[in-house]
Amino acid sequence: MTLKVRDEDDILADNLRFHLAQGVDFFVVTDNGSTDSTPAILERFQDAGIAHVTSEPSEDFHDRGREWVTRMAREAATDHGADWVVHGDADEFWWPLDGTLRETLERVSPDYGAAIGARAEFVARPPAPGHWSERLTIRERRALLRPKIAHRADPHAVLLHRGGHDVAFVDAGQTLRSGLRPPGRAVLRGVRDEAGSGGGEPVPAPSFDVRILHFPVRSLEQFRQRVDAALLHDPGRGPRARLKERYEAEGAEGLYADLYLDDDAVARGIEEGRLVPDTRLRDFLAACPDPLAAQPAPAPSPPELPADALQRERDELERDAMEALARHARLIEARLGDDEDADARLLRELEEVKADKRRESKKARRRRQRIRKLQRKLERQGEALRRERMRPGNRARRAVGRLLGRGRDSS
Repeated sequence: MTLKVRDEDDILADNLRFHLAQGVDFFVVTDNGSTDSTPAILERFQDAGIAHVTSEPSEDFHDRGREWVTRMAREAATDHGADWVVHGDADEFWWPLDGTLRETLERVSPDYGAAIGARAEFVARPPAPGHWSERLTIRERRALLRPKIAHRADPHAVLLHRGGHDVAFVDAGQTLRSGLRPPGRAVLRGVRDEAGSGGGEPVPAPSFDVRILHFPVRSLEQFRQRVDAALLHDPGRGPRARLKERYEAEGAEGLYADLYLDDDAVARGIEEGRLVPDTRLRDFLAACPDPLAAQPAPAPSPPELPADALQRERDELERDAMEALARHARLIEARLGDDEDADARLLRELEEVKADKRRESKKARRRRQRIRKLQRKLERQGEALRRERMRPGNRARRAVGRLLGRGRDSS
């Protein structure tokens, strides 16, 4: 499992303990400049030989995040002997419907190179004491978030997003674009053989019996750290700019109050079928042994569902995963359309600026022409005045005037 973490000490050890009990062998972790006890937790697991940690305190999270997860995926394949790579986050728990995560991945047919994990979010609750897993036991029924991916280990893996949502396998000598190129329109090609039909993307299994349980908001203090980290990498526009404005006006308390659901809101959500109680992770986590103990206890067996309940969850999860993929595809298309609209808008603005410049240039040329005409007129008038002064009669009158002026001065 790969993890990219920052200030996750309230949940990180639970995450590692849970996934070890689910059959994960090793963790490849990138720590993005944690300032809490996260580095100390990671050091203990690294000293125990079950994690490899790289420190990346860079603030270029948005620009370098994809580079980090790609590096971790490749290290898992080349340095740590992985056969599957699961891309997780500290606040995500890959919950299998039947058996362990390891057993679920082993059941994936060799025909498929990836597995899509649909994510269901647990709702935030009012501030209260106690462990986060004891307080957060209500989740959304549907897995509406963008899914995460697990894939067969490959030294040429390229993660397409810093969140570990998509992956491609790009052989040496290929570019990412050439590895993913589609066959092309029939009018522009002959029959293309399979080797030239792309194939850089590992084909995901049509079903995967894992629901990712997501706990993004666990307490007021953790929420404050999350907002601070988000604003640290603030590009100064879009949602983070609005978040910063609200954060400065309302503080973490005001923002958190808008996020959590009180008991009445939870009851309404359950009655309407939008929310469901789910205490399975809480109960299983409490039974997970400490992997760093001198003699760790054996991992507990995950709870078994009755056959009818298991099939119902499989059907629900399969639909959620496919709907999330369809939503993701539409979002990409919309963003591409937005980008095209933005490009067209910028081109229009550029043309308007050029037109304004041309108009101003014409005005400037007319002003310069007017100034030159006035200068020539002034030069002509000055020349005429000089000629008038040089006429013989004008010179005599000026001489007499000067004589008369001296006479008046001497008298």
